[in-house]
Amino acid sequence: MTARSRESVWRSVQAYLTIGSAVGVSLLGLLSVVDQTVVSGATLAVLALVTFDLVSGRRQAQRADRVVQGLAGAMRDLGRPRSFDETLTAAAPATGLGATRTARSIGLVGVTLGRTARTALPDLERCLASGGTVRVAVVDPHGDGPGEAARRHGVPDGAAVFEHRLQTTVDVLRYLAALPAAGDRLEIRLIPFVPNVALTVIDRGAPHGSVTVDLYAHRPTAQEPSLTVTAARDPRWYAHFGAEFDQIWAAATPLVLTAPPAGAAGETAERQTVDH
Repeated sequence: MTARSRESVWRSVQAYLTIGSAVGVSLLGLLSVVDQTVVSGATLAVLALVTFDLVSGRRQAQRADRVVQGLAGAMRDLGRPRSFDETLTAAAPATGLGATRTARSIGLVGVTLGRTARTALPDLERCLASGGTVRVAVVDPHGDGPGEAARRHGVPDGAAVFEHRLQTTVDVLRYLAALPAAGDRLEIRLIPFVPNVALTVIDRGAPHGSVTVDLYAHRPTAQEPSLTVTAARDPRWYAHFGAEFDQIWAAATPLVLTAPPAGAAGETAERQTVDH
């Protein structure tokens, strides 16, 4: 017997007992079997039972009303467009890629990827060590990209800043390329233009695949919004941003990195490895 059935039986028994008690007290009073004081006390007890039953019923009705109102609100929310304040978040701080801990395929595209390359280094190493593939594309540091990126970012004279960030990324990638696990499963390319977004593609083509999109800001101090689409939840935009990655990758030029040279570049890569 379910809880609801037991409650229904109890309420029926309670009603019968109340009715029986009322009838019994009335008969005893009419037949003068008991005095009026007993009849009055019994009557008050019956009234108390009736009142309790009414209050319980009202509480149940109120609970049912709250449930119905909640369901109605949920149904209204289903047809209401979701706020972008909920969809977009601030670009993730420098804490690694997180979702890539078990990834078999990682693709990164961006202007410099300076922060991403440093903080995601353990995840990239882990992916390569487990037999996965890593593809990284950044702006060509020797072309017009650094100057254009600086202008877009609101610092027209900051080309040197972006060149330095790119060199840091190249040092990290050089370290990865020297790992025995890298082999031909690490691919690096240089983009001849400045992409509008940074893309992190995880396990492309898998049912659990995802693409994180960071939207670049045109103000140096502005937060850069970020959103993540998944193959299961957002198939349309997952395919869209996946195709964007493919387009940028196809336009980029392959870069082959040798082992870290003795000097600044090698020391930089080594320091970043120790930091993480």
